[in-house]
Amino acid sequence: MNVMGGSEIWRFNASLSYDETVGVMKGSDRANFNGSLGITYQGEKLIVSENLSVGTNNNANSPYGDFSSFAAMNRYWEPQDEEGEPILTYTHPLRSETSYSDNPAYNALVGVWNKTRYTNMRSATQVRYNINESFYISGLLGLSRMFNQADAFAPPSHAQFAGKETDQKGRFQRNEIESNQWNVRLNVNYAKTLQEKHMLTLSGAAEMEEKKQEQIMWAATGFAADNIDFPSMALGYGDETYPNGSVTTTRRLALIFAGNYYYDMRYFVDINFNANGASSFGEDSRWGKFFSFGLGWNVSNEDFFIEHVPYIQWLKLKASYGVSGNMGFSPENAMTVYSLNTQANYLSHFGAYLTSFGNTELKWQNTYQWNFGIELKTLHECLGLEFSYYRKMTDNTVADVFLPISHGFNTYKANVGSILNKGWDVKVTVDLFKNMDRGFTWNIMGSFNGNKNIVDKLSDGFKYTLSHNVTNMSSQEAVLKYREGHSMNAIYGLRTVGVDPQTGNRLFLDKNGNVTFAQNAEDMVYLGDSQPKVQGNISTNIAYKGFILTVGFGVRWGAKQFNATLANKTENTHFINNLDRRVLTQSWQEPGDVVPYKKLDINNTSSNTNVCDAFVQEDNVFQCTNINLTYNFSDDICKKLRLKGLSLNANLSDIFYISSIKRERGTSYPFSRNPNFSVSVSF
Repeated sequence: MNVMGGSEIWRFNASLSYDETVGVMKGSDRANFNGSLGITYQGEKLIVSENLSVGTNNNANSPYGDFSSFAAMNRYWEPQDEEGEPILTYTHPLRSETSYSDNPAYNALVGVWNKTRYTNMRSATQVRYNINESFYISGLLGLSRMFNQADAFAPPSHAQFAGKETDQKGRFQRNEIESNQWNVRLNVNYAKTLQEKHMLTLSGAAEMEEKKQEQIMWAATGFAADNIDFPSMALGYGDETYPNGSVTTTRRLALIFAGNYYYDMRYFVDINFNANGASSFGEDSRWGKFFSFGLGWNVSNEDFFIEHVPYIQWLKLKASYGVSGNMGFSPENAMTVYSLNTQANYLSHFGAYLTSFGNTELKWQNTYQWNFGIELKTLHECLGLEFSYYRKMTDNTVADVFLPISHGFNTYKANVGSILNKGWDVKVTVDLFKNMDRGFTWNIMGSFNGNKNIVDKLSDGFKYTLSHNVTNMSSQEAVLKYREGHSMNAIYGLRTVGVDPQTGNRLFLDKNGNVTFAQNAEDMVYLGDSQPKVQGNISTNIAYKGFILTVGFGVRWGAKQFNATLANKTENTHFINNLDRRVLTQSWQEPGDVVPYKKLDINNTSSNTNVCDAFVQEDNVFQCTNINLTYNFSDDICKKLRLKGLSLNANLSDIFYISSIKRERGTSYPFSRNPNFSVSVSF
């Protein structure tokens, strides 16, 4: 609901919204409430506005966990025994008792729950004073406060408390996060048009910001019954629980300048510069300086183009180069941090220990980007085309680097190298039919892109970290992936020649091309790239006399993916769980079988099959993402109903999904195709 009103000087805007969603998994739900109030005073030269917003969120996570756990259960297993008591685990008569499968319904049956609450309040006060038609000063004061509370409870009858004393049975855990933030901004702006051809815009700004976050975690134990879960009813904090928490303060200061010049609506130049100082970085690298520079040419506004190329209504060329920075990590990565050991004391005094080894030279992650673009409209503006090519070099990438044992820490954060991103974007708009007299229009829009993500340069320290951390196939994949000149989205694995008909074991090729049964990390090779060559979205819009139909599609082509669903259901399956029929029909059973999947045994003595080319497949996708239908009632009907506007809307998402890979989707949390209907009324 939205209400607006006011006069020429005073205006207000108030809105309220509430939505409640019941999740597909039993016991999961979300409830959101949002409200806002805006007041604006607009005088001859002075404009003052205040916007206040409050949002709350209450949600409960399903105690049943992931749906994939239920999909793995055998259909003859019961969640409760003959006496109605929850069953903790399931075993197989041919397997040892140490091999079991957990009952995914156990937590819900005994009364485990997990809930969170979130409240966010924001205030933005803006003041603008117009000195003259070309020059004005503006200021902003922003305040925000966030509180997040997460509670979890496990009743005393839960199996994890078996054998413990009464004061240790049951557990209530709370995690509280409180965040307060303020920011102040002052702008000076100048805009002037000279001789009807020269348009100049200049602006300068200074900005300060501080964010303080406090987190507290504690737990209470000792509950008398399963239905008593309030913390005041607990017997204490327990012998194995200790309060924990942290306080983090980040500050930022920025100086910003921007300029724009337009000549005769044909040529333009954009210049931006800003200097940012942030506490998240080492004391030797607090400040980062960034800039951007852009040029453009509206070719279609040139006289020679209008005269000689009338079939193109719009043509614009543009190019830009700039440097941006990223401060998305915690201050303790750059600072040495100590903590008090509250679990032990000496003469009522606590000792301090080093918890974070800082890096005073930790720098901004800088991205150097240039791009070139073209905009085109032709066929009486029925066909529109936008194309851009970009190249991004991210320098000083932050990652973990190993330290010598003498430091007492395994790793610390450091700037380890450069990552290159290059690619293109295309946007096409086609008006297939447009007849305004009949009220019928039909258009199609498509946006597509391609991108390559390449390691450009790595520091010697990071290379050392990778090479000395090879303990398995997964760590070897990281070594291969982080190589200069190679894609970060590359898939590495083993080559296989199939399943040996005599033994039923999978055969692999080593690095020399010899056939072997062994799976060695040194034999891994490049198997493809998970980054698609082309991906994008297509939408079509049809409007006819108040009806508007919008259909959206998504496409993805030219990528490869490791089909984990196929591998885990055939060669890496767990015999105690519900099995795929391919285990019986397409797996090796006896000598002479020529089948795609290796033999399996009840005791799982054979090792799992790692990533190999037998399970790396083409990943091409075509999906219908949404269908939306709207009907806007005519002005005549609205007048009869004494309304300003009336519309009906229906929406449905995730219509279909077609992929070249057959794999499970939505087993962790099932997809739900929920149609949404809404009515919009304005007075």
